[in-house]
Amino acid sequence: MKNLITLLGTFGCSIFVSSQVGVNTTAPSATLDIVARNISATSVDGVIAPRIDRLKALNMSGVPNGTFVYINDISTGTATGQAANIDATGYYYFEGTAWKKFAGSGGSGSNIYNTDGTLTGNRNLNLGGNSLGFTGTGNVGIGTAAPNSDAILEASATNKGLLIPRVALTSTITTAPLASHTAGMFVYNTATAGISPNNVVPGIYYNDGTRWYLASQTSSNQSGASVNYQGFINASTPANSVIQLGNLQVRYNGTNTAGEISVRNMNNHPMYAYFFAVWGHTSGDGTQHGGSYTLQPNTWVKIYDYGFQNSEGNIIQFDTYDPSPEDGVTVKSYNLSTRMFYASEVGAAGDYMFMRFFRN
Repeated sequence: MKNLITLLGTFGCSIFVSSQVGVNTTAPSATLDIVARNISATSVDGVIAPRIDRLKALNMSGVPNGTFVYINDISTGTATGQAANIDATGYYYFEGTAWKKFAGSGGSGSNIYNTDGTLTGNRNLNLGGNSLGFTGTGNVGIGTAAPNSDAILEASATNKGLLIPRVALTSTITTAPLASHTAGMFVYNTATAGISPNNVVPGIYYNDGTRWYLASQTSSNQSGASVNYQGFINASTPANSVIQLGNLQVRYNGTNTAGEISVRNMNNHPMYAYFFAVWGHTSGDGTQHGGSYTLQPNTWVKIYDYGFQNSEGNIIQFDTYDPSPEDGVTVKSYNLSTRMFYASEVGAAGDYMFMRFFRN
């Protein structure tokens, strides 16, 4: 009895003199300061909030904000009224007109997974070198609460645009600065770089899994940065200059005194071609030739040998049949004209092969 009276007296002094209460301490540092007793490694220390069932929480009246309890039974009462948020056992606090769940207590509480909300300021999520994935079925909307059901992502705005990543490509056939060719990849290229016909200019490019294409072009009209190619190829040193229109490539491979013109099918299936060629010499004589070829995938086929500097030029017409065209056009017609030039004729060091390649 003496100990009880002493304890009550201590509480009384603490409350009325210092307005602070200490449990297991004679020097409380807060309104209520509870210090663990640490009797043993297995002794229980802690604070147990009042334990009530949902029915009690539903019926309580005049509950002050900040009141917290532990709901230990939800089989009684209903999740209505001020108990609308009580759907699991756990800690709850009262705010405004209802009990609210402590985050992590009996579930995740109110968060973006189960409750709509509004940002109160700018927020940033630092990935720290990790990936953030959205899996499962559903649709994501930006600027709309009802994204199109056929769109994995819909961005909606009347005064804003979509800004895609800006990179500096080095050519249409190299992946840099990306790690690999990935079909469907879109970028905005900021650089003017590379050597024709694989050069790049500023603009939106997409990747088909093997190379980059300017967005205004397709694999059936790509030739460097234009639909048709016309230009000089330096023939002073051995070269392997490739020009591509659609899925047909042509190249001159040689020097200023000798070389060959070849074509290559860039499909993954055979393509059939017939060509008629007229080539001549400065002496006035000429030769005509026609022939049909089965162009196997990714295989160069030589169609003409050059043997005399500044003496030969030709005009070749290709008619091709593609049984499985990407663009739906099975028959295409191409024209190629070439001529060797002296350096003095083009005002440059070295000799050049002039090539013009276009598709009708």
